[in-house]
Amino acid sequence: MNVAGGFIAKYVPNAENANALIGFLLSDEAQSIYANTNYEFPMVPSVASSELTRVGAC
Repeated sequence: MNVAGGFIAKYVPNAENANALIGFLLSDEAQSIYANTNYEFPMVPSVASSELTRVGAC
């Protein structure tokens, strides 16, 4: 099992860029990359999980 997470520290020097990175990581594009390359489950409902991680795929 792999659990990924992200956070922005309270006193980060560039909060705008940190928020932009988190926004990208939660985008359909990035979530699709994670789902199909790392076989992680997407965190957004608009992105399908990899065929290899679906129940009954094997």
